[in-house]
Amino acid sequence: MSAWQNPLSLSRLHRGALMIKRHCAVQNLFNTKLACCVFLQAAVFTVALWFAIHVHARGQINLPSSAARAAIDNPRVTSYIITLIATVISFLNTLLLGLVLQVALTARMNRPLSLQTLRGSFSLITGQTLLGVRGLKISWVWIKSLACMRDGRKNIAPSDRQYWTWLKYTLMYSILCGPLTSSWTSFLTPTPVEVQFYFTGTEVDYSAAAAQLQARWNGYVAPYPSQSSPLVTYMNATRGMQGYGLVDVTLYTQAGNAAAVAELGSPYYIPFQGALYNGSTGGVFTNYWMMKHDANPSIPSDYTGWTQSYTTVQQGLSADVQCRQQPFINATDIYPSVGLYGSISSGTSITAPNLVVAADYGIQRWLMITDCSSDSTAYTSDILALVNLNDSPLGDGVLIGSVCKYQDFEKATNQSFLVLMQGFAPSYSFITPTICQVLPRITSVNVGFDGTTVNIINTTNSEALDPEGQQAAYIDQISDLIWLMMFDTQSLSGNSMAAGIQLVGYAFDGSPTLDSDLLNFALENYLRGAIEFLGTDWRMYLQQLSNTTMTQYTGIVNVQSMGYEYKRSTSLLLIVPLAVVVILTCAAALYTPAVKPKKPGHVSLVEAGRTQEKMDGPVDHAPRSSIADSEDFDPTNIIHLMMLASRTHLENEAGENELLQFNLH
Repeated sequence: MSAWQNPLSLSRLHRGALMIKRHCAVQNLFNTKLACCVFLQAAVFTVALWFAIHVHARGQINLPSSAARAAIDNPRVTSYIITLIATVISFLNTLLLGLVLQVALTARMNRPLSLQTLRGSFSLITGQTLLGVRGLKISWVWIKSLACMRDGRKNIAPSDRQYWTWLKYTLMYSILCGPLTSSWTSFLTPTPVEVQFYFTGTEVDYSAAAAQLQARWNGYVAPYPSQSSPLVTYMNATRGMQGYGLVDVTLYTQAGNAAAVAELGSPYYIPFQGALYNGSTGGVFTNYWMMKHDANPSIPSDYTGWTQSYTTVQQGLSADVQCRQQPFINATDIYPSVGLYGSISSGTSITAPNLVVAADYGIQRWLMITDCSSDSTAYTSDILALVNLNDSPLGDGVLIGSVCKYQDFEKATNQSFLVLMQGFAPSYSFITPTICQVLPRITSVNVGFDGTTVNIINTTNSEALDPEGQQAAYIDQISDLIWLMMFDTQSLSGNSMAAGIQLVGYAFDGSPTLDSDLLNFALENYLRGAIEFLGTDWRMYLQQLSNTTMTQYTGIVNVQSMGYEYKRSTSLLLIVPLAVVVILTCAAALYTPAVKPKKPGHVSLVEAGRTQEKMDGPVDHAPRSSIADSEDFDPTNIIHLMMLASRTHLENEAGENELLQFNLH
């Protein structure tokens, strides 16, 4: 008959105090299972920390081109693989922590424990892993049991303070281990990065291009004024853009609007030769074909056809513009001074069969004579506008304007010119008498180009024109452009340049009127934008000539790839929880009592007839013949626990100096 089929009885024997031999907890590190778990946990943490430091030191780590291409072309597959890897590593971290806690609890249970405590933790002892919702339940039972064991109680109720203390510890465990998968996923997922390759190209040298521009205008440049040779310039309907290579001012007024509005934070794009210039051209010229020609030789074949963007340092043309309000019509004892003369002629009558329709409008013609200095005079004629029979304006109004070449606010100079303008009712009276000083400058700018849009990032250097007049062609041409814009945009019904400046007021605060500060801001950026676009137009033209003086520019082609960039938040999101897990793993290993484990509780089943044997000796010398003749009782075996619970009842728990003996009869 099997020993388990015999009737069962219980006897309680007192013996000497338990002699559990303990060692220093550090010796746990020589325990194979604990040492392996701690080593693996620390190794995973070390690799993660090293990778974060390496990325931080390098700033950026790029994936090999083949891996990056696969990640870009197959984002869903990449996400799946990364999540799978993150799940495996997170499972390993949690498993290692669970195994160490399992060993710690098993060691703690080697001490005499009540069956009530044993009942609360048998799931963990029998090898259950603390994972998922079930693991959370098991850990809660275990923690409750530890609380009971610590205070010598059989149970712990929600009303007890210990209940909520250990509940917080349970939640801490779940919160700590739960996000590890998400943390590893964010840590391991590659992000878009840019692989950089350097290249050089050639462009027109503005410093030496004045001669080519002068040749373009048939060799004519307005001379510097002097007492012996006064400068007389003019602008009228018959001259217009004659001899200066200018065809249409529409793009220049658009560029002026873009520069002024962009300075207020509103996007405004200028389309030109296959590219969109954001806000201003900066005086540079670039497009996709030009960048491809210059940059492609520096790009490895592995990256051919990938998304590319470019950052270049190019020479540009711009201007420093300063505007101020200053009356100039019929001004005395001051330069510049303007004489404004107007005349009105009746409109043409319409003659039809048996009917003549009299004209009900007139045409007003203005002549503007500007005395720039004692040696310079500018004439602007043929400024036209519609009026009614009472000489009141029929259109939006008139913008009159003129330029004074080779002078600034104070003196004559080869480096700047003045712009004079004033608007009239009904719509343009907000442009009060204003004089702007314009100093063209050759610049060095950082340019960003994504294949479609050109962005002027910033200006790194700026130089004024040659004070000796070697670049006088720039002053002559740029001043004529501004003069022509004011003149050519005037029609019988209004002035499109003045209307564009008015749009800046709408963009700023929705008002059609501009105070002096806003007016100056708008005019300064408007004129700068137009001048920069003129520089772009020049560059495009001159680059097509064979005898143009060229200069070298540098650039970086940025190829869109995949890799890792250091981000403090992403790294901390993994490193901090993982470090806590590692610390808890090490702490649990050190927390484990260092003992020579015996079977928990020293409980055994003994056949009838052997209960009278002496039990007074030490535990290590307890009679083994009873065990040799029957099955050993294993409290970590759930079947043994269930059979024991079904056959006997313990009214009292065994004390630390007592040995429970179950007798088979």
